[in-house]
Amino acid sequence: MDTVVIILLFLFVILLGVAVLAGIGYGLWKIPYVGKYLCLLATGWFIFSLYTAIWPPNSFYFEEMKYHANIDLLERAEVVDKSASYPDFHGDYYSQATFEVSTFSESEISPEYRLSSCEIPPYIKSKVGDNHKGGTCWFIQKEIDQRLSVAYFKELGLLHYHYYQH
Repeated sequence: MDTVVIILLFLFVILLGVAVLAGIGYGLWKIPYVGKYLCLLATGWFIFSLYTAIWPPNSFYFEEMKYHANIDLLERAEVVDKSASYPDFHGDYYSQATFEVSTFSESEISPEYRLSSCEIPPYIKSKVGDNHKGGTCWFIQKEIDQRLSVAYFKELGLLHYHYYQH
């Protein structure tokens, strides 16, 4: 499908949603006393939901790591790089993040998923260049349409995950 058509469809859906919300807001605004507060509350909720759907907070990446790799990093890591896509009509999306970890043991991931080598993620490559030998890597095929790769760079204290649902 042409990029222009996709952008126009996206804008149409957004404008349709705004028009529906504006109609609801207009109806709420006319209700004495509480109508204006309900309208402002609904508008604030809509803006917050839209913002967090497009730019997920750091907690999203910690939850993804806990859910998909069963590794809880919340108390011992900081997100230093992140990106995610918004799910499309089929539910396909990806999320990836690089964590700076204070402690991590390779035994936290089953050795059966370990790979002999892996590609260095772009954020880490920007820090160390192309001459880095790589880290310890794992690849987990959760289901036929879900893949997770985890790479640990011990000497850098960085843990990277990339989850893809296809």
